[in-house]
Amino acid sequence: MKMGKTVYIIAILSVLVFESASACDAANASGASDNGNKAQTHIYVGSASIGSTAYTTSSGIATVISNNSDYISVNCQVTSGTNENYAALSTGDMDMMNCDAGLAYRLGHAEIPKGSPMEQIYEFEANSDVRFFTNCEPIFTSYIVRADSDIRTIQDILKPSVRIGFPTPGSAAYSYNKAFFEVLGFNLDDMNIYYAERGELVDAFKDRNIDVIVGVMGDLSKPNSVIYELSLSTDVRLISLDENTLALFNSICPAYLKHIIPVGWMRGVDTEVVVVMNGANFLISKDMPDDVVYDMCKALFENLDKLYQISESFKYITKETAAADVPCPIHPGALKYYEENGFTITYIPDYDS
Repeated sequence: MKMGKTVYIIAILSVLVFESASACDAANASGASDNGNKAQTHIYVGSASIGSTAYTTSSGIATVISNNSDYISVNCQVTSGTNENYAALSTGDMDMMNCDAGLAYRLGHAEIPKGSPMEQIYEFEANSDVRFFTNCEPIFTSYIVRADSDIRTIQDILKPSVRIGFPTPGSAAYSYNKAFFEVLGFNLDDMNIYYAERGELVDAFKDRNIDVIVGVMGDLSKPNSVIYELSLSTDVRLISLDENTLALFNSICPAYLKHIIPVGWMRGVDTEVVVVMNGANFLISKDMPDDVVYDMCKALFENLDKLYQISESFKYITKETAAADVPCPIHPGALKYYEENGFTITYIPDYDS
């Protein structure tokens, strides 16, 4: 890719929502002077649907980079999500994407055995052409029940009498929870499962048509909006995972990490809750010029205060977290910036190169 050529960046992830199209509009309006001899570089960020976490993240980062670079203009685009975006990335039509850490780990590991749970979750092959740019705020999967429920553990959820509200087939939450239950020895076809979108699951839960909701509950700073609203109207609690259950999740994918939800995270969380965290990463093509990637990092990380003003969720991105638990090789331009500026750099276990 040469300077001055349009660069395409993709973002993928479905989950909760915060911002509107205004962030994208702000990004589209910026970028101006020639910054010496550097040619104007236009970058297009595909984000998924308006209101999704991918859209919020992409539009916010697009705004900050564009407003603080003399020659890089980042434009946020609405897309249909993971499959379309990654197909474009793999053919070279696009150069960057925002995805969950599990997928990033899969793309960075050619040695994953055929037929393994991770291969079933992530249908894409390993891709040696992708590189890590930065982390975004992680999300986590959990299990919500009524406060007076007898369900206390994952094993209780798997009892035949329990009516389980499950994410719809095709979603990331569906794929890795399906793999998890199969590792435990259970087939979804043999379980009492109701498939629906998150809002429908909440309605079914309120009407006592299901006993537990499985899926993405929120990010590290707050629950997603429908779960938050449910907690205000219904006495609920989250199932805390034991070490054996965490080990099973981690055996599916080393990118599935332990996280502790603090007391007060939402109504009903009266004690700490252990959950599985799945990070979110921006990945870019290895062919993107090092100086462009370096300057993108500079524009972003030297203006984090402006990013934080867009959404509270961006406060997860710091010098300590931006390059922590990296699932695949870091782009040289980003690595140079991280090393020069004292960022914490760690890799997910089992990835050491």
